[in-house]
Amino acid sequence: MNEDKKTNTGGLDTAPDFENFEKADVSEELLEEANGKYRDLKGFPRYLAFGIAVATTLIIFYTAFAGVFLPMVQRSIIICSMSALTFLWCPTTKKSKFDRSKVPVYDWIMVAMSIFSFVWTVSNNERFMTRVPFASEIQTLDYVVALALVFMIIEVGRRTLGISISIITLAFIAYAFLGPYCPAMFRYKGITLAKFVEQTYLTTEGMFGSLTGMAATLLFGFLAFGTFLQCVGADKYFMDICISVAGRRRGGPAKVAVISSAAMGTISGSSIANVVTTGTLTIPMMKKTGYTAEEAGAIETCASTGGQIMPPIMGTGAFILAETVGVPYSDVCFVSIIPAILFYIAIYFLVDLIARKRNLHGLPASDIRPLKQTMHAGGVFFIPILILVVLLVLGYTPFLSGVGCALLILLIGQIRKDTRVSAKKIVFALEDCAKSLMSIGGVIFCASLIVSMINITGLMMKTSAIILSFSQGKLWLTLLLVALIAYILGMGLPISTSYIILATLSAPAIVSLGVDMLVVHLTIFWFTQLATITPPVCMTAFAAAGIAQGQPMKTGFTALKMGFTFYYVPVLFVYSQLINGAWWVQCIIAVFAIKSGDWYNNAISTLSNAGIVSGYPDGTFRPNAPITRAEMSKIIALFAKLDKTTDRFSDIAGHWAEAYIKLAAGNGWIEGYPDGSFRPNQSITRAETVTMINRVLERVPSEEDHLLSERVMLTFPDCKSGDWFYIAIQEATNSHTYERAATEKNGDEQWTALRANRDWTKLEQ
Repeated sequence: MNEDKKTNTGGLDTAPDFENFEKADVSEELLEEANGKYRDLKGFPRYLAFGIAVATTLIIFYTAFAGVFLPMVQRSIIICSMSALTFLWCPTTKKSKFDRSKVPVYDWIMVAMSIFSFVWTVSNNERFMTRVPFASEIQTLDYVVALALVFMIIEVGRRTLGISISIITLAFIAYAFLGPYCPAMFRYKGITLAKFVEQTYLTTEGMFGSLTGMAATLLFGFLAFGTFLQCVGADKYFMDICISVAGRRRGGPAKVAVISSAAMGTISGSSIANVVTTGTLTIPMMKKTGYTAEEAGAIETCASTGGQIMPPIMGTGAFILAETVGVPYSDVCFVSIIPAILFYIAIYFLVDLIARKRNLHGLPASDIRPLKQTMHAGGVFFIPILILVVLLVLGYTPFLSGVGCALLILLIGQIRKDTRVSAKKIVFALEDCAKSLMSIGGVIFCASLIVSMINITGLMMKTSAIILSFSQGKLWLTLLLVALIAYILGMGLPISTSYIILATLSAPAIVSLGVDMLVVHLTIFWFTQLATITPPVCMTAFAAAGIAQGQPMKTGFTALKMGFTFYYVPVLFVYSQLINGAWWVQCIIAVFAIKSGDWYNNAISTLSNAGIVSGYPDGTFRPNAPITRAEMSKIIALFAKLDKTTDRFSDIAGHWAEAYIKLAAGNGWIEGYPDGSFRPNQSITRAETVTMINRVLERVPSEEDHLLSERVMLTFPDCKSGDWFYIAIQEATNSHTYERAATEKNGDEQWTALRANRDWTKLEQ
């Protein structure tokens, strides 16, 4: 019998009327969990918060097209503006009543400190860039601003996410200071206050690290994309399309929940937020069709959680994953799309089996708008999503792609009268972009501090060694231990924070067992989803149970059974070479591999033929990925037969590039950091790359006086005399003749004259 023609409504007297269907009431607590609770600001505080939010959004939009500012400037804009907005918008506690309508004096002090910190950081940026790390003098105000920012970041995390993130951040900071008093396996010599300030504030290794840089660029672009979709009402049209597609099917409302959550979850980036938005409609529909309250809540829980692994957005964790692994975000999407689709297919058939068993039916055809009509009304909003995917495939930066498509949404919205937005609404949408960033700012900023403490203490290698010790080098047991840690972390932390901490601490252990880096991080990323559906602490399931008015714990166990895919897919990533060997991945690689027409093809081919560089196990080269210090060490170590070695770095034991690092360092071609670390997985800057290459080629003038006049040399506005990299950049960009001391093999260069720049492409094979 054709399921579309059935009319049974699961024992109800009347079929659900979608046109007049009311959303379920959502408790204030659930709304707070999803969207945060803001103060009801009026007067000057309201204007100030509005001005900071809109100005921040416009500045970031500007940098998407004009180019980002210097790292500490760009990132200080985000940290200080989001801190100020948090102290203006967010009350001290969720239950406090006295500061709901006005800003207390202590929060005004924090706002003022945020503004002062920004001014101090920007005005001293040149000094920060030119000083010698861990050697130059630290000014008194550097201490004050650094400690104030650390305190504010921890408080921002507490107000936006809860006390757990603050406690964990403080625990890692405490470990850095109290390392000498820890048990033997975790013992560390400890750090001084000066070293703490140096690490967290005066370099780009702490709060101004790559995670914050990501929040200030590409992550913000996708947040704006999702915000503008909601601004024009695209989320409503997507829901209507899902209802038109699946509403009449057997158990139709449950299938609508699956499809809509796959679409909206990837945009919202939060499983709880998705439950509160789509679940308020789909859960009552499922209950009225015949699903129990617990089943309805569990279906919405699993479907909403799946949005975190569904491209093209996949939540904030996926952006962090791409940044950590050093691969284009599009690569993460390519290898994630099939597992995500398979997950939703599994959930879809599961709800269909429940509907078949109980003879549950869908919504009456009379209450559902025809698909053609629905697509005519809202199908145009698929265009920005498709363009976004195309731009990522073509190699455009996620930052520019996200911002560009966000602006395109506004233009498309002006086509139809019912989606047209006024200038006033657009301005308020800009404010909402800042609110969206503020809600995850605490995650990113606190995570930056945590990662900084992990790096400076060497905790990553210690933890990996402990994991391997307990697992005795067995891969299956190592994965089990990592999954257990992921579950424990997920009880009190959001997915993105759990992933950052777990990937930093445990990824080296799995990599050391021969697993590809991207596979490892995708495995960990999937493991971090477990806590959202696994009792006893499964906040997404509890949120769905609140809407469904079902038993929270029973809803959690039902979600556990329905979402079992989350448990075995990570294992498949590792054991069945789901990433490296699957036919569908090879097809993708064949389409998007390096082509003969690419500008870098000749250079890559030349060095590959010489055995200097190589690709990845999946057949790709990843030309747009940042290079790590370990990878650069291997490249320069292969340029010549080296015989000198050194063993002075504290964080390279067991690393795949350990031998190359020792050789390159032993021959004086690379250097470590004053704290004795090498930081092999840290991305290398263009200045550092040029410096290393100059050493390899023995082309290193020691004084600026040995160069020629800036009037005749090629110079750059962001490479000025006095910068530590100035001489190296000039050496690499100006073709010249020189004299060198005849008695010294590595004697200093004395430039004599410029000559025509060589066309190096003629030397390529």
